[in-house]
Amino acid sequence: MSTQRIAALLLMTAGFAWTAGNFAQPDTSFGVQTFTTVLHALPIALTILCALPLLQRHDEGPRWARRGVAILAVLYTVGLLGIAAYSVANPDPNAFGIHNMADADPAVVLAVGNLLWLASLIPARARVALSSRQRAA
Repeated sequence: MSTQRIAALLLMTAGFAWTAGNFAQPDTSFGVQTFTTVLHALPIALTILCALPLLQRHDEGPRWARRGVAILAVLYTVGLLGIAAYSVANPDPNAFGIHNMADADPAVVLAVGNLLWLASLIPARARVALSSRQRAA
């Protein structure tokens, strides 16, 4: 697997873990803390679940894992765009969303990971299209 894809997986996981840390509120009830932790741990677990088969092999890894990470990267990107739009619409600094650098840093780390993964798919598709055109000629 390429260094770009490994970096993307690490950044995606780190971005969500960092975001989960930002939402840790010591003054809320145990139930709310548990719900928030599970809500933020689920994307981390899904990313790791798809990443492990890719990291264990020296080739491209199973197709389902590559597709799974691509789907997650698209979903995470759409989610980040939605959160950013909500943040602009609701300028209250205590509200949910990206309102300062402490909120923006993990969002940027996650976005860079998503975009790195999605960008890593472009050359592979271009090579496939090129080789199929060459075979047809």
